Amino acid sequence: MHDADRDAQQWLTVDELAARRRELVRQYDRELRSAEPVPERVAALWAEADAIAAVQRGRC
Repeated sequence: MHDADRDAQQWLTVDELAARRRELVRQYDRELRSAEPVPERVAALWAEADAIAAVQRGRC
């Protein structure tokens, strides 16, 4: 994820962040369960979901 994307996340509401993270986790799960998961895609999805989680923790 790019720094600009992380900066933009600061402006999303809590609900928007949660919805985005849920969607990323779903995509991550689908990719892992696929016949031939792509390691780079799995890692990218998890990294983006983790970045959102960090923003969420920062708001607490």
